[in-house]
Amino acid sequence: MRRNPVAFTVRNSLALGALTAVALSAVGPVAVAHAAPRPSSVRAALTEASLPPVLADVEALNEPILSLVSLEGTEGSLPAALANVLPSEVTAFFLELTDEDKAVLKDLASRIQQFSDEDELLAALKEKSPKLYEKAAELRTLIRNKIDSLNPEAKAFVQSIIEKVRSLKPLGSEEPDPARLREAVQEIVAQFNALSGEAKSNLAQTFPKLASLILLQPLQGS
Repeated sequence: MRRNPVAFTVRNSLALGALTAVALSAVGPVAVAHAAPRPSSVRAALTEASLPPVLADVEALNEPILSLVSLEGTEGSLPAALANVLPSEVTAFFLELTDEDKAVLKDLASRIQQFSDEDELLAALKEKSPKLYEKAAELRTLIRNKIDSLNPEAKAFVQSIIEKVRSLKPLGSEEPDPARLREAVQEIVAQFNALSGEAKSNLAQTFPKLASLILLQPLQGS
């Protein structure tokens, strides 16, 4: 059964909303206007909560292509604040996109409500641009292989926080609850702190952006 398109749009706004909260304080109103998610009420709720970007990074690890499509509004540039949130693999992919590639992603973004998950999005991408599809599929495979390469403890942690982010998807036309999102971040930090030194080191080596974002949470007042 196809998911409620409104709920799916709100779900996709989760990552971009958190990114926008970062951009608001770091790169000014122009960048925010470019990266603003839809619907605007979601942006307002997330921005007002001043959410840390951990959830956005996890979402990009889970569905990197959907995250990229949500960023089509950056119109060819990637503000520093957003680059500091996205996983390094996703940032590198974005920077290598051609103008033609970006036009394809922008078209898909305009039809985002048609897709119930990243697999459907990739199917549409394959039909529209087989070459870009191959690169996108390689990105997703790269990230999944890196997750699989983690030691058992670190892998279990990443898989658990991915499931946590998935569980935050609102039902129907509901919007994300900022308090619940903040609580999820706190839980992720607590889980990370409970890891062994070996697991933390393995995670930092494999996904340095995620590890650094988690470690910075106390400084952000989360």
